[in-house]
Amino acid sequence: MAFSGDVNDALRGSAVAPRRAFTTSELLTLVISVSILATLIIGAAIRTRDDGSLVGCVNHLRKLSSAALSYANINGGHLPQAGLHPIGGWYGQLLPYDGHFRSDALCPSARTMACGVGNAYGAWSARCGPLQTHGPSHPRRIAASYGINGHLAGRRIGRCQPYFPLFADCIWAAASPHAGDPMPRNLFLGNSSLNPDDQMGDFCIDRHMSAINVVDADGSGRPVRITSLWTLRWCRSFNCRQAPPSAKPVQNAWHFPATNKRMGQAIRLAIAQDGDQSGGH
Repeated sequence: MAFSGDVNDALRGSAVAPRRAFTTSELLTLVISVSILATLIIGAAIRTRDDGSLVGCVNHLRKLSSAALSYANINGGHLPQAGLHPIGGWYGQLLPYDGHFRSDALCPSARTMACGVGNAYGAWSARCGPLQTHGPSHPRRIAASYGINGHLAGRRIGRCQPYFPLFADCIWAAASPHAGDPMPRNLFLGNSSLNPDDQMGDFCIDRHMSAINVVDADGSGRPVRITSLWTLRWCRSFNCRQAPPSAKPVQNAWHFPATNKRMGQAIRLAIAQDGDQSGGH
């Protein structure tokens, strides 16, 4: 019984012993450690997602290039057209050459359909042609995240150098860049007004970490930084530049107050294009 009493005394002594609380510095260290760990995990997840979208986008562009080459082989060596009519231009012309064309025409980072003109994370959309031309394989409204190089559209493939860009991330169906085109100030919207004097701006969108994906006429695809687009040879007469001919753009792509007017112009332009069934530049 004495042993039992000793155990009871020990248990009572441990029950009334004061517990040591965390100090403020220890709690602060814990919070900081958890925050750093969460930041690293979230950053790694975002990079993994972006890398996956980047690879998927390049694969989609390569499929478009392959479809365009197949189209050229059957159509006298001519590449698809840049316009949207009568069956959607290159979109409608390449449909029969890719079994998953509707999904391949959309970048994994820009699958949401925008109102007419696209943006960094939105696909452009448009109506195309008279209603009677649209069968099961030719939808009346089309949407894509890419645009064709207008300098090559409709031309014979034999006249195109293999390193000429053929398709790329774009806010519209086609664009014909020139060396003197300025850099857009907003890389979310790009050349949202479809200004014909700034067609390089149609490709200048921050879709893949300050870069876009480009596929050449030979089917090779890779990411290209926006500031390096002027170094590409878009056509034989293109005078390559080492830097865009304007100052550094605004990096805050979400600064909408300064671009509300341009966004309104883009929406009005899209509505007008739907109304008169005219598209392209």
